[in-house]
Amino acid sequence: MEDELKIELDEHIQDSERHVSRNPDHFVGPEPWQLRPGEAGQLRIDLARYPRMLWAWNFFEAFIGLVHPNDLNLPADFFDDERRLRADILKLGMTPQAFTAFATHYAALTPHEAKAMYARMDALPDKTSPAKSADSGT
Repeated sequence: MEDELKIELDEHIQDSERHVSRNPDHFVGPEPWQLRPGEAGQLRIDLARYPRMLWAWNFFEAFIGLVHPNDLNLPADFFDDERRLRADILKLGMTPQAFTAFATHYAALTPHEAKAMYARMDALPDKTSPAKSADSGT
């Protein structure tokens, strides 16, 4: 299952990276899943890596059960086996430690990228999940 999760996550990341290569401003704007102008610099992240960070967040939310896998166009039971295998992450819940463990392992984020993404998403005033956004970043 781990390979399946990594492969599926990587496919989403690659699709978004191709999209951003054609439209670099796609991930900058007012939507919850978009960075605000100047935010990449404030967070000290590479905008080219942001699709990876965003999809890591989307998959993490589904992994811990905050959003339904169907919101990511995945089968309802997609994360079941991996939740059993990585109960260590699951039991940490919605914490910076859990997201960092998940994102570094499954999405190859650096610890800095994971911490920056967690801080960014935690600071959103409405806590709207990017996975539930109309566009979901793709």
